[in-house]
Amino acid sequence: MLQSAFITVSQNGRGIAFDGTNFFVAGSNTISTFNGTTGALLGTQTIAGTHNFEDLSVDYTLVLPPSGVPEPGTFTMLGGGFVGLLFALRRRKTRSS
Repeated sequence: MLQSAFITVSQNGRGIAFDGTNFFVAGSNTISTFNGTTGALLGTQTIAGTHNFEDLSVDYTLVLPPSGVPEPGTFTMLGGGFVGLLFALRRRKTRSS
């Protein structure tokens, strides 16, 4: 559903991008982040120097954090695989002897 004035930008908006979660709007020397669900302003970052943003795009690999530490189930599966591999190697050794 489209909503009028979902994102209200106080500066001269020059480019907009969506990373799947938030919207990023470029001004002449700022980048503002807006909540992708509510449209609320989350923060504004000022870029030092003189800039003339004409377009804005998002590299998802830079925006989205890595998945982080694997959950315990992953470690359990990995450990089980190693134990199974050790048993298979041991069994193979006893057969060939």
